[in-house]
Amino acid sequence: MEDVLPLRVGVVGLGLMGDVMVRAVQQRPDLELAYVSEADPGLGAEVAAAAGVPFVPAADAATSATLEATSADVVAIATPPPTHAPLAISALRAGRSVLCEKPMAMSAPEARAMAAAAQEAGRTAVVDHQLRFNPARIRLRELVADGYVGTPVHVSSVAYFPKLVDQPWTWWHRRDQGGGLLNEYGSHTVDLLRWILGEVAWATGALATVAGDRRARADGRVETVDSDDLAQLHLQFASGVTADVLMSAAPSYPERRLEIHGTGGSLVLGADDVITGTRRGQVPEEFRDLEPDPSLIGWADDTFTQPFVRLLDEFVRCVRTGETPSVASTFEDGWRTIEVLDQVRRSARGEGVA
Repeated sequence: MEDVLPLRVGVVGLGLMGDVMVRAVQQRPDLELAYVSEADPGLGAEVAAAAGVPFVPAADAATSATLEATSADVVAIATPPPTHAPLAISALRAGRSVLCEKPMAMSAPEARAMAAAAQEAGRTAVVDHQLRFNPARIRLRELVADGYVGTPVHVSSVAYFPKLVDQPWTWWHRRDQGGGLLNEYGSHTVDLLRWILGEVAWATGALATVAGDRRARADGRVETVDSDDLAQLHLQFASGVTADVLMSAAPSYPERRLEIHGTGGSLVLGADDVITGTRRGQVPEEFRDLEPDPSLIGWADDTFTQPFVRLLDEFVRCVRTGETPSVASTFEDGWRTIEVLDQVRRSARGEGVA
């Protein structure tokens, strides 16, 4: 049987998620790092030298010339949000598949253009909404689909991030760079709820900056903060289910909880990834799906890292076979999620539901 050549992956952006992408590629025999690209040339050159691959300047990160010169099959994008659309569209038009970090884009029109480029290119294009691959969330979706809560009626989602109060200033604190909780965690939450409950008919919300509008950089310089660290969303699903979502840096303790209530019972997913289910008139029961996957030895058994590796499994298979992803969030899914976030932003500005 003829050996299958590894897919060659270019990783663009070497921050937290870019580092995860590089390491994930390096641990797989069916993948090969083609190049790395980074706006900080010092960091980019350092990572490239350690990996033994070319460093590509940010301006050339996904051009046809770069992709041809490096023989890259795939572009993995982990840069700040304003660059996602131009990078992804450039790579897709050059005939490459794309894995893009969330939020997918700065606006629904950008996301729609990305989805159109993917369809026209006929390539695999997915958004890194890796929570779809978290075992507890997979079980939660299955329980809802199997009728555990009866007909879903209402959802409550709470996430508290006290560490944001002490975080040094970065691009994340700039609204025009796509920073803020609505994009950072809201994109995950909306995508997950769409995956479990179907499309959102309309959304409203409010955004605020509660941890201060001035923040020091790591070097001591003080910068203005205008991104949100408190986001409240109200979602109305096409099915009639309603959802209230709160994300905030204001509380002094961390919390993450997702509740789904229906005509026959409730399911509560806690920060420990344990699901508590209660059918009406019965005692609560627990569902635990926390066993580490032996194939992921060496990775933290957490909510985000291992699910990314599982997402990568499906992405690679679909790139090779041309199949449509069955779990991963496609660019079409990403566009629908960004549409919901845009509705929340318009509502927060007092522009009403549209």
